[in-house]
Amino acid sequence: MSKKIIFDGGYLAHRTKSIPFFRNLVVKEKRVGLAFGIMNTIKKYINEGYEDFAVAWDKGFASHRREILDSYKSSRKEAIKSSISAEEWGFTETFLGFFGIKQYYHPELEADDVMGYFAKQTQESLYIFTVDKDLYQLVSDKVSILHPEKGLIDDSGVVAEFGVAPKEIPKMLAIAGDRVDDIKGIEGIGYKTASKYINKGLPSLTERQQGLIVDNGDVIDRNLKLTKLKTDIEPLEIKYNKNLDEFERLINEYEMLSLKELVEDDEQPSITDFVR
Repeated sequence: MSKKIIFDGGYLAHRTKSIPFFRNLVVKEKRVGLAFGIMNTIKKYINEGYEDFAVAWDKGFASHRREILDSYKSSRKEAIKSSISAEEWGFTETFLGFFGIKQYYHPELEADDVMGYFAKQTQESLYIFTVDKDLYQLVSDKVSILHPEKGLIDDSGVVAEFGVAPKEIPKMLAIAGDRVDDIKGIEGIGYKTASKYINKGLPSLTERQQGLIVDNGDVIDRNLKLTKLKTDIEPLEIKYNKNLDEFERLINEYEMLSLKELVEDDEQPSITDFVR
């Protein structure tokens, strides 16, 4: 069985652009830092033995979640949009496509939901490259989080970090909130208290904490609609024909020479069929 990675495209782009070299890289008047940086990350995991790769992009940005909470992910969306031009996005998608990297999106939902679809469908081990807490709900016997700093996180790792099983992550975030996604939880209730309530019920909390939970049931219900991922969807593929000659031409033209080993190796990784 192959070792499959699906990358959280928004996080991967943000992480790449946080590195000054890639953020500012311009060659022949073209910004190529995003494409170069992302392929460097993929090359790292090719060298570690991973074989099948896909990227989930945000394109629809979950209009249904914005209808529930208009401030949902507003700060994150604007930060990413303002730092990367449409031209650089397009070049990056084309560059990855020429190497054979599968790319998926949904016109009305988020990359998180796309990754949720693949997590639900996979029949073999799948690794999700992300740091987002909401994606921890997808961890199972077949699915692990591939955290760039913490390494692999399985179901026991989720429990160790948050005190709840993966399936309870949406409820924990609904109660305590998720600052990264601009979801406001119950003021005065953090992850530790939320996990205690989820595992042991109201009697395990102080009288004040019980009151906060009971009085804010509508907040919890609303937030659950935001934190629970939709996995019963059908993602769309951004289709490119794999073309290593064009990939190599772009490497040479835009001086991304550290990637040349990807086209010079005798045995190319079999990345053209990202199995659902």
